[in-house]
Amino acid sequence: MEKQYDAIIIGSGVAGLGTASLLSKDFNQKVLVLEKAPFIGGRLASFVGKGNKVTIDGLELDANGFKRVLGMIGAWVPKCSPDLETCFDKGLFDGTTLDTGHGLFWGNKGKIRNLMDYLGKPVDMPCNVGFAFVDYKKGNKAYQVGKGEPYGWMSQEGFKSTMKALRDMATMTFNDVAQTAHMSFEQWLQARNVHKEAYDYIKVLAASQTGQADLNLTPAPDVLGHMCIAGDIKMNLVEGSCATVANPGTISFALLMEQLVKENGGEVLRNSNVVEVIIEKGVVKGVTYQTAKGIETAYADKVICNIPSKQMLNVIHPRYFPQETVGSIQKEFWGAGMITGFGNMNSDVWAAKGIEERSFIYMPDVIGKEEGYSECIDMVLWNLASTAKGSNSNPSLTKETGSAPEGKHGWIFSTALTHEEMRNPHKVSRVIEWNEKWWKRTFGKDKWESEMDYMLWMCSDHAFAWIQPIGSDRIDVKSKMVDGLYFAGDQYGERLWGCGVDAAALSATLCVDSMMGSNTEEKVFKPYHRAMPARVKAW
Repeated sequence: MEKQYDAIIIGSGVAGLGTASLLSKDFNQKVLVLEKAPFIGGRLASFVGKGNKVTIDGLELDANGFKRVLGMIGAWVPKCSPDLETCFDKGLFDGTTLDTGHGLFWGNKGKIRNLMDYLGKPVDMPCNVGFAFVDYKKGNKAYQVGKGEPYGWMSQEGFKSTMKALRDMATMTFNDVAQTAHMSFEQWLQARNVHKEAYDYIKVLAASQTGQADLNLTPAPDVLGHMCIAGDIKMNLVEGSCATVANPGTISFALLMEQLVKENGGEVLRNSNVVEVIIEKGVVKGVTYQTAKGIETAYADKVICNIPSKQMLNVIHPRYFPQETVGSIQKEFWGAGMITGFGNMNSDVWAAKGIEERSFIYMPDVIGKEEGYSECIDMVLWNLASTAKGSNSNPSLTKETGSAPEGKHGWIFSTALTHEEMRNPHKVSRVIEWNEKWWKRTFGKDKWESEMDYMLWMCSDHAFAWIQPIGSDRIDVKSKMVDGLYFAGDQYGERLWGCGVDAAALSATLCVDSMMGSNTEEKVFKPYHRAMPARVKAW
């Protein structure tokens, strides 16, 4: 029997399931979502400890299974203390949500929440409470930042320069931001001759928003877009603007979208690896995909690719793209990677230093560029467990609240590296070693032994995205060479800005609007969350 659909979506990330949800809900389209992994969500992957196992999307995993699943999303464990097998054997992760998708800007006012609300599947996203700064190079002093107060670690001149740069960004319009599309954020900053203290602060701010530590590689709109809408959203780091998701973590978005797709007659298939997109005479006809039963074929006149650009060429032959695009993807696109250390503690170690433990904390320039990194290493510190305490992600997913057992206090180390740095074991080990030594010096080696249940380090070489080189446009949501072929994801859309789940949510609406001739973007998002206007191109 021939399998015929209105649209087939390859991949089940935010944009893939987002387009499927919108097409089935608003346009009565019969959709098929094909996911090669045994779980949905892609880089939304999050795990919940259950006894001596962890679970994800109904799968129960031991230590080896956990490592295999991480490998499916391009992640791995470079170090765990105690070792990973011991953590599993002793049930140290029991009751804890291990979230590979932390760092969600704007929380319940963000793009992904706008989309989930529109779909009728809200996810609670509690934000940090407070903002702090650790000046490691000047006495390792920690500062709790008050709203409107001077930054205690800065000189008067540095603070004045910082405030001017932040005002310049805050007063930009989307039209202004659009004109920086081919500019790096480094170029934008250098044109303003900011003070060194201002530069160091804005650099770590930009990295925490985009997962891109090297400002020479960071597209200016990815930072400026965030900053120019802060006033409209009425949120800031001091009062809370970076969010997390309680049990079962960020995979909640995918699980709830799947609910909606099925409610509207669509299908979501796991363990279904797309082998090829069928294209005849420049027109999409469907896909072939591998299941446990063998090779199967599904037909549709619209196919949406929700696969990252580097992997996309494995299912869509390179001849269907301009050759300069293929060359750029293969040789110039770079991965915004991330290394994160997750821990659970028995007490609030920040209290003695006068820091609110739910604060989002910056600690810049801990390892210098002279050690061979593309830029100096800036750390972000946070406590997801305390931030998520009492929150329920969505009652249809779980009745439980929070992301850690009662009485536990979470800990996160996090920094952005390029994909090349992430693949260098020495550079990864150096970051891990520095941070663990810093913790022991700052809070006491004895506390590390008595307070920290575990420290699990996870790496991904493209945690946020594969990013196009400065000076080039993103791949648009509609193919210029194949009728019926579309793209959706956090780096697809010429007018898209940002990265991660928020950019993926926006891309989903841009894709649907291109396909259906609709105005879904305007229905789903507040004006300040929409895409940039088209860049005015010079002659």
